Parts: sequence; structure tokens; C-alpha cells
Amino acid sequence: MTQDFEYPEEHRLKHLEKPIKTWTGTLPTACDTCNNGLKSVFYDARTHHGVWGILCRSCFKLYGLGLGIGYGQEYDLETGRKLRG
Repeated sequence: MTQDFEYPEEHRLKHLEKPIKTWTGTLPTACDTCNNGLKSVFYDARTHHGVWGILCRSCFKLYGLGLGIGYGQEYDLETGRKLRG
């Protein structure tokens, strides 16, 4: 005779949680393109020129190729938490 075993709910749901990804270095303070100070978010992104850099929101809209693997990521400036990409 076998008895059904159920894991506790927190164990069953744990595999559905995505790990929180954060910026691992020192948080940047200025945009590599315009040198203005960063506000609430920053982008680690590839540009139309082929180079990667830390971009402010305005420069990302002008020069960024998008978000995702091979394109760029958006981070919260205060916490370093990855928001998108």
C-alpha cells in the first residue's frame, strides 16, 4: 500500500519563483553617452554604434537597441535590481 505524499505549499511554489537579479558592481552615477547624472533607472545596453554602455533613459531611447539578451537590461538605480531585459 502506498500513501500519497504532498510537499508543503511553500516548497511546491518555490520552483516557480524567479531569482532576483541585481547589479553586482558599484552602481553607476552618470550616463556614458551624455555624462548627465542618472535618475531612477539606468540601462546597461548595446547602442546603434555597436558599443555597450551605461545609459540614461533619454540616451537609451535615442541610441539603445532594446531590452533582452544581447540588447540590454534596465536596472533600478537605488537598489540595483534588474527590472527588465
